[in-house]
Amino acid sequence: MKSNYKNKGLSTIIVTVLLIGLTIVAVGIVASVVNNLIKGKMLNTEACFGNFGKVSIDPQYTCFIDKPIGTPDEFQFSIFIGDIDVEKIIIGISSAGQTKSYTIPGKYADVRKYGAGGTYNEDLILPGRNAGTTYVVNSFISKPDSIKIAPVINGQQCDVSDTLVEIDRCL
Repeated sequence: MKSNYKNKGLSTIIVTVLLIGLTIVAVGIVASVVNNLIKGKMLNTEACFGNFGKVSIDPQYTCFIDKPIGTPDEFQFSIFIGDIDVEKIIIGISSAGQTKSYTIPGKYADVRKYGAGGTYNEDLILPGRNAGTTYVVNSFISKPDSIKIAPVINGQQCDVSDTLVEIDRCL
């Protein structure tokens, strides 16, 4: 008996073309996702790129002040900002095995702006472009071992931009 059934399967050429088309679509989707991820990371790192050294500690005005017994010693540090826009500066001060962190702008009971009129627990502001400001901290019982600063630019915290490990006593 003769069968009237004919092979109605897809030809090899059509299958090959479909597989190539599916592969191209899949590669396009993966490339688009990876590209968007990389662009997002690049925007975050671009804020800090090229700004190393533009936010620094001025060692000339960074020192430890011994006070008479019964009054807290003071540590003064000076920050200089170059030709960049900085939103915040994060400061880490290490002394006798402890580290205290401060963020400027901010308000702290133990930090004030240096000079006449500077009072503790006031709003601290950053220096402007190409300017510096000195601050005083009065909560250390021994000379600090180091100070590190890291700027925040365009919402992105950058790496440490400057460190000072040899802190002299003020004259």
